[in-house]
Amino acid sequence: MESLSQVMPEGLAKKVEKALLEVLEMLCKKLQLVENPDGYARYIARKLVPDEISYNTRIEKEEKCEISKENAKGIIQGLLNMSLTDD
Repeated sequence: MESLSQVMPEGLAKKVEKALLEVLEMLCKKLQLVENPDGYARYIARKLVPDEISYNTRIEKEEKCEISKENAKGIIQGLLNMSLTDD
């Protein structure tokens, strides 16, 4: 059986090999999800938020970005009442 480097140029063979490895990695992750969805979810959560401090920081930033319905109404009303010309 011939290797990739015997069939195609070295650079292209490396790119194909890398792409195949990425596909295999993706398939392995998908299999983990099917076989153990809870464990996979915990794995992803740990990658996204590795510790409690990071989690709390993210939550604080998300809470600060939230706009109440009343504030949103005020913003929209202000935009609607704005003049389109520079005075």
